[in-house]
Amino acid sequence: MHTYAKPGTPFVFPFHEQLTSNCKIDVHGEVCTPEMRFFVDILSGPHSLLNVEFRFGNERIICLQSCSSDIDSNEIIEVTNPLQAGMKFHLNIVVRLNYYHVRLNGYTVALFPHRYPPSLAQCLAVSKYVRIYSVNVEGFQNMKDDVSTERSASSSGQDLLF
Repeated sequence: MHTYAKPGTPFVFPFHEQLTSNCKIDVHGEVCTPEMRFFVDILSGPHSLLNVEFRFGNERIICLQSCSSDIDSNEIIEVTNPLQAGMKFHLNIVVRLNYYHVRLNGYTVALFPHRYPPSLAQCLAVSKYVRIYSVNVEGFQNMKDDVSTERSASSSGQDLLF
């Protein structure tokens, strides 16, 4: 398991191995402000394989989509956003053979079908306007189960700004 503790936002967590079925991504955090959106993104270059965007205000939804070269996919999943300012959350993304199983605080948000192969994923990105306590990634094929690495934001390859 790879763990990033208190990485600060925005940040990019590079993947050094391919995302495959049964890989798990856990993001533990807290909503900072209800006026601003934030997102968690699995990226491959300029392409978003999975974008989970938390919207607030008049548009209180969680929007899941994928896009390539800034062109949104036709299929978007929208569900009610239960988060409020100051609320802690646990976002869990499990890669399955044909879809991402996305959970929030233990409840299924969506089973989002792959538009692009997860093996293309290069990194996980988190925008600003959210406080992140930790990010855990596990299940890579070449990763040893008994090895845990903890990194700070300074070693996360933080070179993208949102």
